[in-house]
Amino acid sequence: MTTEKFIGNTGDIDWINHGGTLIMQDINGDLRGVNVNPWMLDCGEAEGEFDSKMRWEVTVFCLDKLKLRDDGKLVCPLSDTEEWFSDEKSLKDISSCVGSSVEELKEWFTSDSPYARAQAYDSVASYHGYINLDCSPEMLTRVQLAYSWFARLEREEREEREGTLE
Repeated sequence: MTTEKFIGNTGDIDWINHGGTLIMQDINGDLRGVNVNPWMLDCGEAEGEFDSKMRWEVTVFCLDKLKLRDDGKLVCPLSDTEEWFSDEKSLKDISSCVGSSVEELKEWFTSDSPYARAQAYDSVASYHGYINLDCSPEMLTRVQLAYSWFARLEREEREEREGTLE
């Protein structure tokens, strides 16, 4: 039984080779981002050793829809806890880094759109690093990535075509 479904992705369409964030939705409707970032371990590889030198960093993070308080802070809607990046200086730094405005960034975080929220969290990671969204990312080989993510996405697509996606 599939417990998550692939909604789409941000970044390059060829996320396996150029990086990007997969948008996944669980059976409860909760969204999470799965960022896949390719790394070359040794640029001096010999011909034909490319795949053995590559690793993919996989970070996983929630794509929570935030609430905008009257004081302009972004907060968790359940606890009213202020997000660690929601002070005005951080939001200005983040938005400047990705070429948006603070207002646009706030709109992304409070949007119903999974793509907008993924863009918002990707923006935070562009400035602060994905390690600040997931403190224990995985480093996978191509085979590990193919087994864990490609097989899952292919299975979901097949189940959806056959009408058996749960």
